[in-house]
Amino acid sequence: GATTICSGATAVVSFTGTPNATITYTVDGGANQTVTLDATGNVSVTTPVLTANSTYNLVSVASATTPVCNNTASGSVT
Repeated sequence: GATTICSGATAVVSFTGTPNATITYTVDGGANQTVTLDATGNVSVTTPVLTANSTYNLVSVASATTPVCNNTASGSVT
């Protein structure tokens, strides 16, 4: 189910997948941002203080293993 975040609070957005993969995402349609999953395939991003709905969209995933695999991906959280 959905989690409600109160205005003026931060939230944590978690990504999971292939260990050490690079995740590219956007926030509210802005510039691409990247994070790298840790050795267990997890990473969390803390949002800035939220005062309105904010949408995090998954753009792509690139594995760090050889051969390197780049895939577009989709998914979002608001």
